[in-house]
Parts: sequence; structure tokens; C-alpha cells
Amino acid sequence: MEVSLTYLADLPLYKDEKPFYALLRPTEAFLARPPGEDWVPEHPLSNLEFEVHHNIPVHNLRGQEETFSAQKNGFEVLCHMSSLWQVLNTPSAIEAYKREVDELLYTKFNAVHTFTFEARRRRNEQFFSRVYSLGDPMLVEGPATGVHTDFTVDSGPRTIDTYLAEHEKLLYLGQPGYRFRIVNTWRSLVPVLEDNPLAVCDSRSVDMADLVPADRIIPTRAGEVYYGRYNPSQKWYWLDKMTPEEPYMMIMYDSHGRSDDARFCLHVSFQNSKAPSDAAQRSSIETRSIVITRLDS
Repeated sequence: MEVSLTYLADLPLYKDEKPFYALLRPTEAFLARPPGEDWVPEHPLSNLEFEVHHNIPVHNLRGQEETFSAQKNGFEVLCHMSSLWQVLNTPSAIEAYKREVDELLYTKFNAVHTFTFEARRRRNEQFFSRVYSLGDPMLVEGPATGVHTDFTVDSGPRTIDTYLAEHEKLLYLGQPGYRFRIVNTWRSLVPVLEDNPLAVCDSRSVDMADLVPADRIIPTRAGEVYYGRYNPSQKWYWLDKMTPEEPYMMIMYDSHGRSDDARFCLHVSFQNSKAPSDAAQRSSIETRSIVITRLDS
């Protein structure tokens, strides 16, 4: 199937100015503005510009799921039944789901420690509110914009240091022989996903020059992601009619590994021209987890 994907525009600006976007606390002036009035911030909150590339082949993983692995390709399709995917409507259910993902990744990687530090629900609809709390466990966002990864070689270690407890840092970060990964899962919350599915890119087809570091600034800290530049050599995949028992697992950062191991996974949602008009509205949940293994794992 050929689809349209949104990439970071290849602007001369980015040779002199690092891409960035900021999600900041609303100012008093913003909150005091009349309802419906456009808001122009005193300083720009983003310099991101995107461009759509058409007729990009996206290959169906259905029937060949077992030939792709997170270590080799940056992603894989898991077979995992969640006991919670239909009841993620309370903060306690979200926390229980994160612990469920901990157990899944602990077994999958033969890990010594896992910690799922974030879960994000998304739904394919237009959201009009410009004021929301990133710390709200019940926050629902729209599909992420632009081909990207969630962490970089710089922000991965900073994130691990942020979320590990002090005794865990002493136990693992302060000792040799451990490998640290940040791993995402992405699960459909509708029985059959056809509307706005997620495409994943084989990391072996991505040149490091395709990855553009961008600052992501929130009230509590500054992070960094990679946005993708278009390259016709990239190989994209998707899973047709994905079910909740078939979550993606994606590598976002790896502290070690052989030279041919995947260190990241570009991904982005896309409009599925094959989706029927009555397809269930895309709803999904993604998690971000620290996975610590022995260095030889």
C-alpha cells in the first residue's frame, strides 16, 4: 500500500537553529483573553515545520510478524493479552496497566529491572482545548504529528537518570555489566484497528543523517526527540487490522549492543485509505519503559 507520511521539513533554518517545541504553563494573559480570541505568544513556542510526502510504500506485516524483531529492526509485534485494555478509565487502571507492561517486558528481555514511567492514551479526533495537564493520567491526546522517535542518544540517559530511584542508580547505573534500554509499547484499544494506524520504520533502513534532534520543553524539564527527514531508502511497515492482543514493541534508546542492533524506531500514524467508512475511531495506549538487563542480554 502507498500512503502519505508527514516529515520534518528540510529547512535551511535548521542549519542555524535547533528544532524545538515548548509546552508551557499558561500565562495570566492567556487565561484572561476573551473566549475564542486568537493568542499570539510573546515568544514563539515552536519552530517546527512539516511537509507531507506521498506514495510511500508501507508493507503489511500480517503473516510475517515473526520475521521482525526489536533487536534487529527496532520493532516487533508481540502476542500479549492485556486484562485491562477495555477498562482503562481510571488512574488506578492506568497504573495497573503500566505494571502489566513491566511484567511483559521483564519476561521478554529476561530483565533484572523494568519500570514503566509513562502511559499515554490517544484518540483520532480534534482536540480544541489548549490548556491541559501533562501529569494527568487520564489525559487523552490526538495522534502524534510527524515521523519521530521519542528519545535520542542524549535524552535517553537523562530520562533513565530521572526515573530511577536513588538506590536503583547505585545498584545499576553505578555498576558495570548492565545494559539500559527505553522501550515503547503501542496497543490498539479498539477490537480491530483500521482508522489511523501506526507505521513503523525498519531501523536498518534509516541513516543517522535522517534523524534531526529537536528539543521538547515542558514545565518540569527539557527533553529531546528525533524527527525524521524523508529518505526514499527508508522501509516502512504496518499491521493490517491490528487487534489489542498484537501490540507493537519499539526500541527508543539502547545504551549498548552490537553495531547491527537497533537503537531507535521511527514511527508515525497515517491515514489508511483502505479503512471502511464505518471503521471504529482509532484509540490507543502507548507506554514508555526503562528495561535493565545484563550486558550480554
